[in-house]
Amino acid sequence: MKNFIRKIKDKRSLGFVLLFTIVLVSIILSITIGISSVALKEIQFTISGKDANDAFFAANAGAECALYLDKPFPGPAAFSAPNPPNYPSQPFCAGVALFSVIWNAPLSFNFSILVPNSNQNGCAVVDVVRTISPPSMTIISKGYNSCTDLGVPISSTRLVERELEVNY
Repeated sequence: MKNFIRKIKDKRSLGFVLLFTIVLVSIILSITIGISSVALKEIQFTISGKDANDAFFAANAGAECALYLDKPFPGPAAFSAPNPPNYPSQPFCAGVALFSVIWNAPLSFNFSILVPNSNQNGCAVVDVVRTISPPSMTIISKGYNSCTDLGVPISSTRLVERELEVNY
């Protein structure tokens, strides 16, 4: 009889140990999943911030390029008329050729430029509009974090656009 009672007690303790182990493993697994979820969100937030920075840098580079091209060359400024006499037909900015150079009207101009960033090519699509009376110029530069080699934004879920407007 004593052996029978001892076997029953051993089985009860075995069930308790098994139940305790399952509860403990479940708690540790829940904590691990929670920490992993927070870490994943932090990584996504960091990548998002970097992509936004790359897009802003591209927009700024595009606006600065438009301002640079507005400086008077020997002769009129680049944006005063299509292909001024002393201005090249393929404009460059900081050693980078401009893409999709289009004169919309005598005073309206747009172009694309590739801007290397931290992970791939960013680009800026820039619209320039000049008015004569009153004399003013508006530059709208849209920067993107991911573009093709021809300065066209790549459509994806991680595409970030930043826009700068310069008026003077």
